[in-house]
Parts: sequence; C-alpha cells; structure tokens
Amino acid sequence: MLKKNKHIIPPPENAAPSSFRDTRTDLSKYYLEAKDNVKFLSTLERHFKNVTHGATCRVVTETIPKMMSALRMVWIISRHYNRDERMVPLMERIANQLCERVVRSINVRTLFSYQPSEIIEKCTEAKDMLERWKQSYYDVRAEIEQSGRDSRWEFDNKRLFKLTDHMAIICNDFIAIAKELEQFYNIFTPELKSVTGKPHKINEILDRVHKVLELIEHAPCDPFRLEDLDKWKMVSANYGQQIEDIDEQTKSFISESFKSLRSAESAFDMLLKFEKNNTRMTIQDEMHKRFNDILRQYDNEITEINSIFQHNKTNPPVNKNQPPYSGAVAWSRSLFRRIKHTMLRLHTKEALMQTELGKQIKSYYLRVAREMKAYEDGKFNEWKQRTEQILPTLQKRNVLKELPTGDNENSLTPRYTIDFDPQLNEMMTEARYLEQFDYFLPENIRHLALSVILLNSLLFVIHNS
Repeated sequence: MLKKNKHIIPPPENAAPSSFRDTRTDLSKYYLEAKDNVKFLSTLERHFKNVTHGATCRVVTETIPKMMSALRMVWIISRHYNRDERMVPLMERIANQLCERVVRSINVRTLFSYQPSEIIEKCTEAKDMLERWKQSYYDVRAEIEQSGRDSRWEFDNKRLFKLTDHMAIICNDFIAIAKELEQFYNIFTPELKSVTGKPHKINEILDRVHKVLELIEHAPCDPFRLEDLDKWKMVSANYGQQIEDIDEQTKSFISESFKSLRSAESAFDMLLKFEKNNTRMTIQDEMHKRFNDILRQYDNEITEINSIFQHNKTNPPVNKNQPPYSGAVAWSRSLFRRIKHTMLRLHTKEALMQTELGKQIKSYYLRVAREMKAYEDGKFNEWKQRTEQILPTLQKRNVLKELPTGDNENSLTPRYTIDFDPQLNEMMTEARYLEQFDYFLPENIRHLALSVILLNSLLFVIHNS
C-alpha cells in the first residue's frame, strides 16, 4: 500500500524523507512479521479453542500435549516466536486460560453440595489438566534438549506454573475433603444404625460433619487466589482439627455401641463390609478392635441358646400337629441353627478364630453342639426302641372288627367297624419326619410305613363308599 501511494502524496516542504523511509520500513517489517505470525499461530487455533471452549477439563487435558508439540514447531520454524520474550507471554496466557477454566468449573461456595464422588471427579479432572500442562512442558523441553539442534526452553517457571501449581494443590485439598466425607458416609450406614440401635447418635455425628463443611463453603477467602494462601491454610488447619475431634467422637461411639450389640452375626458382616469399603483409617483401626466384642456377644448368644435348651429339653415346645419325638428333634435343631450360622460366618476370618478368645468360643460352641446332637440322637433311639417294642402287637391286630348284633338289626346295619390304632399313624408321621432329619429307619418300620399308606387309602375308600 505504501508503494502504491507514495507517488500520490507529495512530500511536505519541511518533511524529512529519511524519517518517512524509516517508518515505511518499520511498517513493512511489522506487516511481514504479523503475516508470518498469523500463519504459524493459525496452526494453534484449534488447540486454543479447545482450551477456551472445550466441554470438560478432560477434553483440555487431552489437547495439551498436542498443543505443546505444536508450540515446539512454532518455536523451531517461526522467525519471531523463537525467542523467550515472545514465547513466554503466549504460554503465560495459555496458563491463565487454564486457571480461568478451573475457577469457572469449581465454585467452592457450592462444591460440597454435590455427592462426594462428583466432587472427586470434578476436582480430579481439573487437577489432572493443570498437572498435564506442566508435565507436557517438561516432556517437550526434554525432547528439544535430546535433539541438540534447537534452542532450549529456559522459560520463567514462575510465570508459567506458579498459579497452576497452586490451583492443582487446592484441587487436591478439595479431593481429600471429599474423600473424608465419603469415608464418613461409608461408616454411618443403615447397617451401623441397625447393629448399634442408635440412629439418633449417628445422625448427630453426620450433622457435625456437614457443619464442618460450612467452614470451607463460607471461608473468608478464595482458595484459588495466591494472595489468600495464608488464610486458606488457617481454614484448612481449623477444618483438620474439627475432623480429628469427629474421629474421636466416632471412635468413642463405636466403642460404646459394640459393648451392647444386638447381633454378633450382623455386626461381623458389617465389619467385613467396612474392611472392603473406603473408610477412615483411624475408624478402621477402631473397628478391628471390635472383633473381640463380637466374639463376646456370640458367647452371650450361645449361653442364651444353651439356657433355653437346658430349661426346656425335658418338655420341649413342639409345634402344633407335630409328633413328640421328631418335634423335639426339630426344636433342638432350630436352636442349633441360630448359633451355627454365626459360627460359619466367623470362620471366614480364620485369624479371628485363632486368637485365644476365638479358641475358647469355638470350644464352647462345639460342647453345646455335641450336647444337642446327643439329645437328638437320644430322642431318635428312644422312639425306635419304643416302636420296635409295640409294633409287633399292633401289626397283629385286625383292621376290621365285627360289631355285636342288635335287636333292630337289618340288612343295612353295619356288621363291621374299622379298628385302626391311632398309634400307627403317629409312628408313621414320626418316621417321615425323622427320615427327613437324615436318620436311618429300620426296614420293618419302612415297610410298615408303606403298608399304612395303602391302608389309609383303603380306609378312605371304605368311609366314602
């Protein structure tokens, strides 16, 4: 443009031709530089758009290594962005844009209204993005040094990474807080409320946890501002102290609650679940100490069952319509099942049962179990002996009995009646139940059972004919 118009504009009388030529030279130089810069910076445009408008921090994180490689090419090829004074301001603007994204994405005033998993995901994405920025820089810098051909990147680290490093640390603080919140939620579950029987106490502790979060939400500072770092450290220290106090309160609550457990098995299952869940280490340690409380509770449960057994074994409570011998066996086995299942669960943690207390409990359990088994076998043998004594006599009796003749007898008057001893039905009912309990029946009783079934069918036909 200058060349086209220089013959149109007449030089003023007092103009300095050399000054104009210098200006024209400078403008031409700047024009060529701008043109060259546009050409090279256009290769970065799509990366810049992702940094500014990418849907998530994860998208930006994936963009950063490609963008850093493109910056290296600009550094190598460009005649103007191959100097620190040009490249550093460009990278600084990129770093500032990354920080702005984090501020837009994470609002500390509302962050902890989300579920812990959402907080962790959001802050982890932001932290990864900020850390990838620094890591990608050093990766490309190492590549340049290894090549030995191009000028090294010796940029001002404070300008490029001081704020991003600080914000990554703050994101990590938020992640730690969210994990602590998640750990408390994993402790104070419906199972714990059921096992301890003190839901109101658990709700009190959770309310206190939520109030501690308000220290973060209403902090008198912006954690992401470097200028507020000292204030944030004070807020974090106060928060940490409050969490320690809640830990102590939780440990005290668990210690007291496990001294009055409702069920050893449910408490044991809950502790196993805590071992798998992400819970606070201090609370996990306290939970491990409670295994002995569970063993003591199980000892109480065995004692209670044994007391019921000893008190009622001479006259056991039998279900309605159930014969006495098999009913006694069923009653004994129902008591045994109440302690057996818990013992099987406890044996899944072998180290627990190898402790001194564990061995004592196991010995007590086996003694009670053997006594119950002996009682059941005794009932079966008593029934078998009694049955074998009276069965031959009952078998000799006729099923039909002739009725005495009367004065008013006619052709329609029944002459016979069924004389089927009810003891046979009871014996067969006992036999059926006892066989279900895996007792071996003598052959004569098994054969009688088949005969009684046939006789009952015939009796049904006779009664209804």
